[in-house]
Amino acid sequence: MSDECPFCKVESLENIYYQKDGLVLLKNKFSTLENTVQLVLIESSKHDTDIPSYSISEWTKILELAVQFWKRIMDSDKFKSVVLYRNHGHLSGGTQSHPHMQIVGFKDINVFSKISYEYFEGLQVTHEKGIELNVSTKPIMGLLELNVKWKNDQQLPRVAELIKISVKYILKDYYNGLCSDYNVFFYKLNDDYFCKVIPRFVVSQYYVGYQLSQCLDMDSLSKIESEIREDYLKNSN
Repeated sequence: MSDECPFCKVESLENIYYQKDGLVLLKNKFSTLENTVQLVLIESSKHDTDIPSYSISEWTKILELAVQFWKRIMDSDKFKSVVLYRNHGHLSGGTQSHPHMQIVGFKDINVFSKISYEYFEGLQVTHEKGIELNVSTKPIMGLLELNVKWKNDQQLPRVAELIKISVKYILKDYYNGLCSDYNVFFYKLNDDYFCKVIPRFVVSQYYVGYQLSQCLDMDSLSKIESEIREDYLKNSN
C-alpha cells in the first residue's frame, strides 16, 4: 500500500460502479478527453503488483471482467467507439503505478477507423483452435508489437496466458531486459478480438513527426518468435 496512491484508499473513491474481491470499476476523476466517458478498473488492492506477478487465475479473472465491461459498454450503442487498454510505467502514458486498466467511450469518434487487419498479421508463434499469438510484421508504431487474436469469451483463459507470456518476454528478455514500460491495447474488428502488447521507450521521432512506423528486420522478428515459442510457450502447455 502507498500513502500517496489514491487507488490504495478505496474508501475515499467516488462514483464506483462495481466493487468485489479487490476489483473496482469507477469513473475516472480526471477526464482528459471531451465527449467521452472514462472509466478505471482497479485490478487489485495490492499496490506493487503487475501481470507477471499475478497467478494465472487472478489475471484471467481480471481480464474476463475487463472484457465483460468493455463489451457491455460497446453494446449500449451510446458511443461510436469504446477502447480498453492498460498502461504500465511512465513511458506508457501511465501516471499511477497501482495496477489498473481503462475503458473510454468516445461519443463522436470512431478511433478504430484507421485500424485494419494487417496490423495484426505476423510471424505465428502459436495457433490453437482459433487463438493466435504472433509477432507483428506491420506494427502500428513499432518496433515490436505482439498480437493475440481470439473469437469468444470461452477462449479468454488461454488468451490471458498468452498476454502474460508476452508481457513477461518484453520485461525479461526483450532489449536485454532493459524495458520496464509497456502498453496492452484491445481491439474488436468485425467478429474478431485482438490484443497488442507493446514495449514502450521514448517514441521515435519518425513516428512523432511523420507518422512513420518502424519494424524490426525479419531476422530479428524470427529470433523473437523462436525465443517466445521455445522459452515460454513450451512451459505453458
